[in-house]
Amino acid sequence: MSDGDYLLGTRDDEIARLGLQHRLWRAQMLEGFRNARFAPGQTILDVGAGPGFATADLADTVGPDGKIIAIERSPNFLGALRARALPNVEVRDADVVEQDFGE
Repeated sequence: MSDGDYLLGTRDDEIARLGLQHRLWRAQMLEGFRNARFAPGQTILDVGAGPGFATADLADTVGPDGKIIAIERSPNFLGALRARALPNVEVRDADVVEQDFGE
């Protein structure tokens, strides 16, 4: 896996751009979570979690009794995601196209 595998890369400048994008679209995303009936106590799979902006909102949505399984393959994105240290998020380093990630 290399940074070039991602259209816009995975460097720190891309993490910053994704953060801005997340802030701009966050209200619509949260509405989508409500429409999908995401709720406290659920377990949700976040495939392609990136640096974890939406993952953090999902973790808030399911609360301390819920769980997010965040799957990402970029080492830089994984570092940013793990740095969030969200207690109800299990981070998995996996490429869902290349390998089985379990049940």
